[in-house]
Amino acid sequence: MVEQQTNQLTTLLSICNYNDYQDSPSSNGAPNGAPNGTAGGAPDGAPDGAHTRSKEVKKERRSSFVVPEWIDSNLWDDFLNLRKSLKAQNTDRALNGLLKIMTEMKNKGIDPNAQIERSIINSWKTVYEPSSNQRQTPQKKSTHIRDLDL
Repeated sequence: MVEQQTNQLTTLLSICNYNDYQDSPSSNGAPNGAPNGTAGGAPDGAPDGAHTRSKEVKKERRSSFVVPEWIDSNLWDDFLNLRKSLKAQNTDRALNGLLKIMTEMKNKGIDPNAQIERSIINSWKTVYEPSSNQRQTPQKKSTHIRDLDL
């Protein structure tokens, strides 16, 4: 027996005596039209009426990424948490790309930890080099004659 209840937004169908309305089982034990491996319409081959579900456990991948010692580990963890909250994938490839950027900065004399902190403050997914007007370059000695000590 099928009952139907309708309101403005939804329609509710209630099927009583569900097993009476099912097709007869085929040769593989599943009802006609049901996928193989499901007997009697219950999930995962469980008997009719069983409300059990199998849980799939995802294997956790081990990261091969190692944080260099010149990067503050607490700052790095905060940065990865920020990236995660921004829905950025912290894959080995992404982290190695970030490491490449920070290594180039370090070789140019730019403090990567300061840039990581800047990225956290600005909620950026990546690390940027400071613009030329933000860099702190050593001041050149004046060569003007009036600035020289005589």
